[in-house]
Amino acid sequence: MKTDEVKEYLKVQKKDAIKLVDEINEDKISVVIEEIEKVARQGGEVYTIGNGGSASTAKHLAADLDKTADQDVEFNIKSSSLVSNESLLTAWTNDADWDEVYKGQLEGRITSDDMLMAISVHGGTSEWSGNLVKAIEYANSKGAATVGLAGFDGGEFTEVCDQSFVVRKESTPLAESIHVLIHHMIVFGLRESGS
Repeated sequence: MKTDEVKEYLKVQKKDAIKLVDEINEDKISVVIEEIEKVARQGGEVYTIGNGGSASTAKHLAADLDKTADQDVEFNIKSSSLVSNESLLTAWTNDADWDEVYKGQLEGRITSDDMLMAISVHGGTSEWSGNLVKAIEYANSKGAATVGLAGFDGGEFTEVCDQSFVVRKESTPLAESIHVLIHHMIVFGLRESGS
C-alpha cells in the first residue's frame, strides 16, 4: 500500500470538504425550507429523484422529510421517492425509455401544490441524467416548485430549477457527501422552523 499517497489524498479530500461546506448558502436553504412548508400546508407532496448514488440520497431525503421533519411540527410533509418502486422503474424503462422514467411517473400526479427535488452529481447534461432534466421541465410546466442538488458545474439544473445548490468541485464523492449534508440541513431546519 502506498501509505504516503493515501494520506495525502485523504488530507486533500478533507481540506476540499471543509471549503465546500463553507460555501453552502444558508439563505437558499431557508428559501427551500419555506417552500417545503408552503407545499405541506397546502396539502402538496415533495417528490425526490436521482440516479446511481444520488438515487440513494433521494430515497433517504424522502424518508427524512416524511418521518424526521414531521416530528414536533404543526404540519404534515408528504413525500415520495420516485426511485423506490423498482417494478415501476423497469416498466417505464422497458415500455418507454430511461429518459421518461421519472417524467412518466409525474404525469397525472404532480401539481402546482407540489415540489420536485432532483439530485445529480452532474446536474443533468446531454450525457448524464437527462431523465432528471425531463422530469424537472415537466414539473415546471405544471407549476410545481423545483429544487436541484448538483455537483461539478451544476449542469442544466442551474437553468431549469427554481433553486439549485451546486457543489463546485469535479469530485463525485465530495458532491454526494455535501448533498447529504444539505439534505440534512433542510430536514432539521424544517424541524427547527416548525417547532
